[in-house]
Amino acid sequence: MNAKALKSLSLTVGLILAVFGLTVSIHGFGIAYYTQWGLSDAIRGVAELLFGIVFVLLGNALITIGK
Repeated sequence: MNAKALKSLSLTVGLILAVFGLTVSIHGFGIAYYTQWGLSDAIRGVAELLFGIVFVLLGNALITIGK
C-alpha cells in the first residue's frame, strides 16, 4: 500500500468516525437533557455523549494524519 492510498484511507475512515461520533453525541445529549438527573437514562446519555466525543476526536486525528 503506497502513501497516497494510506492517506486517502485515513481521510475516509476519519470522516466516517467523525460523523458517527457527532451522531452519537447528539443522541446522547438528547437523552441526557430530557431525562431527570439521577435516573439511569441520564447517566446513559452522558456516557453516550462522552463516547461520541471520543469518536469525533479520533476522527479528527485520522483526518489530520491524512492531510
